[in-house]
Amino acid sequence: MELHIWARSGGHCGRSEPYLAPPGVDLPDQMECARPELVQIWMPHLVKICFSVSTDLVEIWTRLTLLAGSDGDDDKESTATKEVQSSVSNEAVPSDVGLFGNITENLREVCISMGTDHFRILANDYPKTKREYSGVNRFLNPSAFTRVLPNGEVVSRDWLVYSPGKTCVFCFPCILFSSDRSIKLCTSGDNDWKNITQNLKSHETSTKHIDSVLTLAHRSAAAGRIDAELHKNMIEQHKYWKNVLTRCVAIIAFLLDSTPDITHTDQLTIIIRHVNITNYEPVERFLTFIPISSHTGQNLADTLLQYLPEQNIDFTHCRGQTYDNASNMSGKYIGMQQILKNKNSLVDYIPCAGHSLNLVGQSAMDCCVEAVSYFGFLQRLYTFFVVSTHRWGILLIHIEHKPHCLIPKHLSDTRWSARADATEAVFQGYRQFHSALEEIPADDSQNRDTQNQANALAEHMGTIEVSFMCELWNDILQRFNQCSKLLQSATIELTTAIGLLKSLAQFISDCRETFDI
Repeated sequence: MELHIWARSGGHCGRSEPYLAPPGVDLPDQMECARPELVQIWMPHLVKICFSVSTDLVEIWTRLTLLAGSDGDDDKESTATKEVQSSVSNEAVPSDVGLFGNITENLREVCISMGTDHFRILANDYPKTKREYSGVNRFLNPSAFTRVLPNGEVVSRDWLVYSPGKTCVFCFPCILFSSDRSIKLCTSGDNDWKNITQNLKSHETSTKHIDSVLTLAHRSAAAGRIDAELHKNMIEQHKYWKNVLTRCVAIIAFLLDSTPDITHTDQLTIIIRHVNITNYEPVERFLTFIPISSHTGQNLADTLLQYLPEQNIDFTHCRGQTYDNASNMSGKYIGMQQILKNKNSLVDYIPCAGHSLNLVGQSAMDCCVEAVSYFGFLQRLYTFFVVSTHRWGILLIHIEHKPHCLIPKHLSDTRWSARADATEAVFQGYRQFHSALEEIPADDSQNRDTQNQANALAEHMGTIEVSFMCELWNDILQRFNQCSKLLQSATIELTTAIGLLKSLAQFISDCRETFDI
């Protein structure tokens, strides 16, 4: 048996509208009669049809409601009509979520009105869920419907429902609202009882599950019905983690370094790192420069511990300290980090990742004679041009017509980004640099020493070894420099830093494999 959708013009607004009519029931000539009274007349036929064919009952009722209330007067809907809506909707949706079938908007509305408790089927045991793993029988355990919070409190998993028809468990909010149909808990169900605990933990902490639960709570509130337990658990979890983050705001970490200024006065730089309470993101704040006379770990620690109380900063709230790898800072016995840790055992020391990376790069270069020779050449090239305005002018003439061509850069032992810049400059303007060097020996205005230096540099730059090292080190140092800059970000996380270093190590390893030895 099927339903017919009829359209007839007229009515109050003179527009054509669709009307549902069961076979054998004539539509009235005047559409203005199609109001709650008409719905009451049609409803017995509709109920009979809906129980005899697989028709979406809720969708039929929605269309009838739109028809009956098209004049915008909801107050005219009769009490009998509301009772029919309630009884028909409840009859149409099975209590077993495994038998839902296609998820429609109308099904969501009915499920929201019923609440999660209507679909939860709890028992002391579930004998029909038996599964065999290597000769061992496993069943669904009632403990799967609860979980233990980090503070030891046991709470109910009100989102988890059991399907007797499929002998599986499902996530009720995800069934209704998740768009990811690859999740077993919202499609076919999960009956892997051996790994169910881990599966549920992974699911309930996923972003998609949390979004679905929040959507259900929001829709329930909009419909005038809150699923009390589910909503209560979400609120409690929200408060728990908010309190954790709020406590983290009082926790600080220290970043220290020392360096001489232009007056050759050595100064200790103090920076604190804390959590912003508004967005829960890490923030770094510079505090001060403090002149120091000694670089011993004890003196540096005493200087810091004396400064903090003056600024009303409680050292017991500190949970981290970060410096470079100098022995006076990182020493295991008398280094600054150990002295501070003796004062506060919770102050964990984390070496500066950027500085550690620089040390690795420096040590790797020192192990290769060819690399030492190449970077020595870059420094000589920079010095040759920069000490004379005349030579610098000749170089600028050669590179001014080359797009993105850089001037020579000075090398630095502590800042490996300078080595990356120096190598990139030569890589981008290799021909222009070489042409400028070749022009200078032919310039009679230059003295003999300058001509000889230019000629020697031009010959060395023309060798296959220099061109090869320039190509190789430019690739390595650009990747190296990108990693170093990311490690210096104020918002970088420890896990991200580890991933960056592993990626860089893999890149270097892949570079090795591209050459035959």
